[in-house]
Amino acid sequence: MNSDQGLARLRERYQGSLPEKRELLQRTWVNFREQPGSDATRDELCTLLHRLAGSASSYGYARLGAAARAADDCIATFPDSADLVGELAPHVDAVLAQLSAAIDATDAVVERGLRVILVEDDLEQALMTRAGLEGLGCEVMHIQRVESFRQAAAAWPCDAIVIDYHLGTHTAHDILDLVREEPGFTRTVLICYSSEEDATIRRRLSERGCDACLCKREPVRRLHAVLRDCVEARRREERCG
Repeated sequence: MNSDQGLARLRERYQGSLPEKRELLQRTWVNFREQPGSDATRDELCTLLHRLAGSASSYGYARLGAAARAADDCIATFPDSADLVGELAPHVDAVLAQLSAAIDATDAVVERGLRVILVEDDLEQALMTRAGLEGLGCEVMHIQRVESFRQAAAAWPCDAIVIDYHLGTHTAHDILDLVREEPGFTRTVLICYSSEEDATIRRRLSERGCDACLCKREPVRRLHAVLRDCVEARRREERCG
């Protein structure tokens, strides 16, 4: 992995952490307003804003970084926490608004088109699936071999992975094991698009973390709709904690 690819992955992870950062700031801000005399709560709020001020601009969120720095400076200006609450409120509101805007911008990727890694060893089937998804606005990377998956996924962050069940000497379970054990894929949707219709196999895939199983008799438009629904559902869950 070169430096540009590594930076892209770091940015993806930072984007994925934004809902958690917003929730933590909201909770800490409520605690501080309820206990303005608590040094521990003040220190926690100060630490959150200080870290956000230092990191946001580095990952391309200049307005968020500026808002966090203003809030951080405000805390330093008022040693008396009782006076600080009223002065700090508009600054924290601005930080929360910038976090929400950054999250909304990330979610808008769903509207621009999903990035999908297609793992399919049948070239003819892969061409049809890829062409169909690209025709519906997706960006698609196709790989044939399970052994190539980790390198491809590291170099090309995606919203979703579409896999056949039978992949030469491997099965979809091999990809599932890689995806669900790797922290960098926590936001990634995984869908099995296969001719395999055995109910037991499909149930086991779901139990292992597969978001959906579709039969290849289903049109690609149906696959695309399920992809969108799963990606949007995953992001709603993250926003709600």
